[in-house]
Amino acid sequence: MKSNRVKKIILAVLTLVVVYIWYGNLKIYTGTDTVSIVSAEQESSKNVSGSKPENVLTYIEPKLNPFEAPEKSDASPGQNKRRIVNKIPDPPPKAPSQSYKMVGSLNSGKTRIATLKETSGRQLLISPGDSLAGWKTVRIRQDRIIFGHKKLRDTLRLATIELQ
Repeated sequence: MKSNRVKKIILAVLTLVVVYIWYGNLKIYTGTDTVSIVSAEQESSKNVSGSKPENVLTYIEPKLNPFEAPEKSDASPGQNKRRIVNKIPDPPPKAPSQSYKMVGSLNSGKTRIATLKETSGRQLLISPGDSLAGWKTVRIRQDRIIFGHKKLRDTLRLATIELQ
């Protein structure tokens, strides 16, 4: 029984709020309580005496769009720049398998070292965790090296020589 009474009270309060809003809008619509909206330029040119009419609202252009997310930039607060939503990501660096050949590897216990030969002929040693042309050495096996760059993987296999 109490829940029905509470529901009726809430419904009565909501009805009063709706009637109050409706009555206020009706007064503006019928002209009994008028409010005119004037732009700032019209207001300054309209009154020579300098006195303002009583029921006049001055319209001021907004400086920022409230529905657009603010951009972190060097722009002043009054300026509104559009931000780039779909930025094309930078391409990954050139994969090591395109510039290097695996010549050999040394796997002794926990020590793992691989020998690489650059296309220019220069040789270098690399171990797990080392960085090479923006790619990190993830794992060294006897016949291959696995490099990683963000979510990408590149495998460099041991170079083989064919005998004739």
